[in-house]
Amino acid sequence: MEVRNVQLEQAGERTYIVKGRTNTGIYCIDDSRVAIIDTGFADCGSIIDNLISERGWKPEYIVNTHSHIDHTGGNKYFNDKYHIPSYMMKREIMFAQDPELEAAYMNGGYPARKLREGFARPAGVDYRDIEGTELKGIEYTDLPGHSPEMIGIRTDDGIWFTGDAYLSKGYLKNHMFAFIYQIDRFVESLEKLRKMEGSLFIPSHGTVEEDITDTIRLNLDNIERMSEFFLDICAEARGIDEILKCMFEKLNMPRGIGYYAMASSTARSFLSYLQDKDELQCQFLDNVNKWYRK
Repeated sequence: MEVRNVQLEQAGERTYIVKGRTNTGIYCIDDSRVAIIDTGFADCGSIIDNLISERGWKPEYIVNTHSHIDHTGGNKYFNDKYHIPSYMMKREIMFAQDPELEAAYMNGGYPARKLREGFARPAGVDYRDIEGTELKGIEYTDLPGHSPEMIGIRTDDGIWFTGDAYLSKGYLKNHMFAFIYQIDRFVESLEKLRKMEGSLFIPSHGTVEEDITDTIRLNLDNIERMSEFFLDICAEARGIDEILKCMFEKLNMPRGIGYYAMASSTARSFLSYLQDKDELQCQFLDNVNKWYRK
C-alpha cells in the first residue's frame, strides 16, 4: 500500500474503504469502535491504523475474507497493538496459522526455502472461527473457489466486500489468468454473486461498482476462454511441465518461483475441472502422466 495519497473514503453511512494493493474495509460499530475487513500486506497495518486513529476510532476486531497473505498481512500489527481477534472460516484458519501449508499445497510437496519465505505467515495472531459468531452490523456468505472457504462480507449499509471472488474489468483487460483453487466452486460463486443485491460491491483488487452484472459475465467468459486454452494445449498429450511452458509463453505471465507455484496449482485445478467434465483425460505414457483432449 503506497503511503502517499492513501485516505479513508466513505462508501456508506457506516462503511469506509482504504484503497490500495488490497482494498480494506472499515465498518463503524459505533462512534468509537470499528471492524476492519482485510488488512492487506504486512506494511499496511500501521497505515490503516493511522487513518482510523485520526478519526478517534479504535479497532474492535478483524474479519478476513480468506487467509492469503495479501489479505491477512496486517493482522499481526493489530493483534500486537490492540490484542483483537481476527475472524475467518475454520478451514482458512489452518492456512493462516501454518507458516508453510499454503506453499506446500501450491508446490505439491515440501516447498523450497524461497517459496516458504514468500508465503510465510506470522505467528501469534488470535484467529477465531466466524461460524456461529454474531458480529454487529456484519454478515457473510460463502464464496469459495479462489480459496477453499473464502467469504464475502456485507455491512448493514448494503456494501459487499467480495474478496477475490471475481476479477475486476481492469485486470481482465490485461490478464486471462489468476489463481483459483477449485474452478467449479469459483464458477458457482460467480453465479451466486450475479444474484446478490447490494448498494456497492468492493473487490479486494480493483474498481468499486454499483452493478457487477457485466463484470461477472466477463469473469464467466474468461473461465470458458481458459478452459478452451487448456483444451487446445492438450490437443496432443502433454505433461504438466509442457503445459506450464505453453502457459508462460502464450499468456506472458510474470516469472518467478511464486508465480510458477500459483500457475502450476491453478493449471492442475483446470485440468481436474475439465477431466470432471469429461473433456480431458489423463494417462501414464512414456513414464509421464499426460493430459489430452477427448
